[in-house]
Amino acid sequence: LALSWHNDTFELPENAVLLAGSAACPNQAYQYKHNVLAFQFHPEITPTNLALFLEEKPDITNKDGTYIQSFEELTHTSPDTFKPANELLNRAVDFVLGAQ
Repeated sequence: LALSWHNDTFELPENAVLLAGSAACPNQAYQYKHNVLAFQFHPEITPTNLALFLEEKPDITNKDGTYIQSFEELTHTSPDTFKPANELLNRAVDFVLGAQ
């Protein structure tokens, strides 16, 4: 699970390789050439970052939709939920740095 807060998307650049997508957003990550990775989600989010985000976004409780988690759901997200996305980010940084 990677968290995202956006309501728009993008088209893949020519010759880009799609790496991730979802029912809510078909284009969420791609690779371009050997040292560009792009994400339309937040692999850097941690429990601390999420708590800070929620403090600054009290209006999030007014949102509703199939792919939108409620304020209550977000505040009770298990810390283990963040680990796969954080590990993905670490691997992505290693990949980009190794390609230079």
